[in-house]
Amino acid sequence: MPYTRLCLYEDTGFELILICWKSLSKTAVHNHNEQNCWVIFLDSDFEEVIYSQEGKETHEVKKIDKGGISYMKDKDKCHSTHNFSDVPVMTLHLYNAPTKSCEIVSHKDNNYCLGWADLKYDVKPDYEMCTS
Repeated sequence: MPYTRLCLYEDTGFELILICWKSLSKTAVHNHNEQNCWVIFLDSDFEEVIYSQEGKETHEVKKIDKGGISYMKDKDKCHSTHNFSDVPVMTLHLYNAPTKSCEIVSHKDNNYCLGWADLKYDVKPDYEMCTS
């Protein structure tokens, strides 16, 4: 796995996730299942590639500097992100509602197709322990 997903907070209104990236890692081409997403790139430069809904066409390639923010709102687009650092780094992700699944683009036999992937946290704190 190229990254670890740590849930900082989740309720019905929003989800806040810290992602710890391995060096030089990147995501698959994916969408956010109709959720808005803000990302703060805490300690490294990243590249974000915006694709068409099916992931076939590249619409835009953005270099995002350390400390920069990305916002994904287009419900009809996919994207991927790539960590250019040769050391582990972190990003902070805010979704307008918890995202439990998303579509991932598969490139099998030169065909593009979207398949569903279930999203899970690698780490989720027990908040009741924190408030006792």
